[in-house]
Amino acid sequence: MNTKIIRSREEMVNRIFNEPCLETLKSMPDNFLDCVITSPPYWQLRNYGYDGQWGLEPSFTKYLENLWTMMDEVYRVLKPSGTCWINLGDTYARGSRGKDGTNHSLVSKSNEIIEPRTSPDYNGLDKCLLLIPHRFAIGCIERGWIIRNDIIWAKRNGMPESTKDRFSKKHEYFFFMVKNTKYFFNLDAIRDKHKSIDDLERRQQNGVSEWKTQMAS
Repeated sequence: MNTKIIRSREEMVNRIFNEPCLETLKSMPDNFLDCVITSPPYWQLRNYGYDGQWGLEPSFTKYLENLWTMMDEVYRVLKPSGTCWINLGDTYARGSRGKDGTNHSLVSKSNEIIEPRTSPDYNGLDKCLLLIPHRFAIGCIERGWIIRNDIIWAKRNGMPESTKDRFSKKHEYFFFMVKNTKYFFNLDAIRDKHKSIDDLERRQQNGVSEWKTQMAS
């Protein structure tokens, strides 16, 4: 019978644990963390070269189950006043076409191809965007999370794509979640600098039309 070991605060703070994330989370006490920021491996996009890695599950449903198991543990260890930020990308279904790992633009520093050589189950879909981030977010809501924002990370210099029958996908999602309706959030720390009337008048004198735009709004 396995006994769950909870590490002390002194054992957890300012340390790096080289182990599966669930092991680290399960060793944390309840209501321990103020903030969690993470980006799990995206499904069927990279092979990081170790057994049991997330992202190479045979189906996206199994992948989501792993993520939700992680989120259940994050929910437990996050303080009621804490926040959680998850960056997640999406995947296109390829029907019966498996990835063969021949994309030589995706290589590691040791010259190993890191595109997965797999034939996953796309649940009968082909060429369809799987909406994995959206499925993930809805599942988190069903588990008690409160989603405050779905933030778009727009990549102005994103990787080009060879497809010719759709637009290139150059954005990912950041989900801002909390477990309580009252939590710590310092909006002033990231707020755009306030523009005074004097600033607007000065810009107008310099030929900038922002004054009229501001007044019209």
